[in-house]
Amino acid sequence: MLVKVLSHALASGVDYEKTLKARRNLSVLGIVLGLVVLVIVNLWKPEADLAFADFLKGVYTGTGIGLMLFSALFWVKVRKLLKDPELQKKTRIQEQDERQTLIAMKTSSSALLILIGLEYFALLLSGMFNATVFFTLLAVLIAVLVVMIGCKLYYSRRI
Repeated sequence: MLVKVLSHALASGVDYEKTLKARRNLSVLGIVLGLVVLVIVNLWKPEADLAFADFLKGVYTGTGIGLMLFSALFWVKVRKLLKDPELQKKTRIQEQDERQTLIAMKTSSSALLILIGLEYFALLLSGMFNATVFFTLLAVLIAVLVVMIGCKLYYSRRI
């Protein structure tokens, strides 16, 4: 869904095949980023004071492999769409369906508001226990709100 949102050029009248090629390129970028994470985690030898916590190496390795696998599967899916015009037409119609677009917009906005509320609750709770966690959550909350306001300003001028 994120890749579709990032590469969604359908509303601007761009050819669907160009959109698919952009998605294919984004999936290659995902494979490369996953590989970079794996290389850094497994080859980088930090100094003693910068050493990874024991569990972090596994977390980073798992996310790197997951990103590579997801991107590779997405690349295969897009490649299949590019080779089959009939499937491409069917998928384009599904993506341009007004109901599906409305569901995606409502899902995204609802999820964002729920996550902001949960983060605010975690912010209040963490303030009682750890100042570092509190200020980290506060910075993330401010960043999310700035991005949300920026997106609202951008789309209010674009649409």
